[in-house]
Amino acid sequence: MVELSVANVNGIAVVDFQENEILDIEKSRAIALKLAEIVDRGAVSNLLIDFRFVKLITSSMIDELLQLRKKCTVSQVRLIFCNLSNDLTDVMKKLKLDKIFEIYESREQAVMAFATVKT
Repeated sequence: MVELSVANVNGIAVVDFQENEILDIEKSRAIALKLAEIVDRGAVSNLLIDFRFVKLITSSMIDELLQLRKKCTVSQVRLIFCNLSNDLTDVMKKLKLDKIFEIYESREQAVMAFATVKT
């Protein structure tokens, strides 16, 4: 079972992972389905995913996050990540995903970013 918590904070759907490792395809897919459900409900225009507890993810989870990004773009939902570990940040940079995803060091910075218009 995949543990995610979702809270509405000032109109932002904030997702916290309760897992510190997302290392298999089944878990990645289950997370992706839950995240897609949040977007599909159409009740949010801002989605913040907080990785503060996550230390490791697999390439299948990265693929799922890329698919989520596409879904968010189509649904006009702004997607932001925050609190990536140093290892996850390194992976994102090596894959040049830091150019694709909006990534902030802290939740506070990410929440503030939603107040600005993305260009």
